[in-house]
Order: sequence, then structure tokens, then C-alpha cells
Amino acid sequence: MRIARSELYAGRLLLIALMALTVLPFISIFTTALYPSGAVPVGLSWPSEPRWSNFIDAFQVANMGALLFSSVLIVVAETGWTASAKPAPSAPVITIRREGSGDVGGVMATEA
Repeated sequence: MRIARSELYAGRLLLIALMALTVLPFISIFTTALYPSGAVPVGLSWPSEPRWSNFIDAFQVANMGALLFSSVLIVVAETGWTASAKPAPSAPVITIRREGSGDVGGVMATEA
């Protein structure tokens, strides 16, 4: 299937515009977080004296250390449980084949 060059460029332009619209709010939030408390930035501007300590203060106020520890604990416990779980020996394996090639992959189907 051939795609016209103009359609290709239009698609890429649309993709870049949507990516910019998605990333722009995150950039705005990040730059706003660098301003001193109570300051209201105008537009998307970089502060003259960025306050990187705002991030440290936010982590301490939110007790982020304990929250990150509990998240890591949950991930480690869940990953250990999943890794030790073995599929039923009678579980059928469905093989996906593409015309003119070997096996592409397999999907294991288990009964609930």
C-alpha cells in the first residue's frame, strides 16, 4: 500500500502538533513549580532564580519516602508471587503463524 507524500507529511505534522499539546502542560507545571511560593508566573517563562528546593519540600510534606517504600514493597511482593506462579501443565498453547514464515509467537490460554 502506497501512501502519498502529502498524506505522510500531513500525518507527521499532526502527530508533532498533538505531541506538543500533550507535553506543553507538563512543561508549564514544571516551570511553575520552580517559582517561589505565592508567585504567579506569566505564561511559560523560566524564573530568574529557580527554587529547586521546592521539590525537596514537597517530598517531605507529602511523606513521599514512606509512599515510595510501600509502592516498592507492593511491586516486589507482587513480582515475586507472579514469578513463582506456574501455569497449569494442561494449558493449551496457541501458535500465531504468518504466511510464508515460521512461528511469530505463542499465547498461553489458561482456564479461570
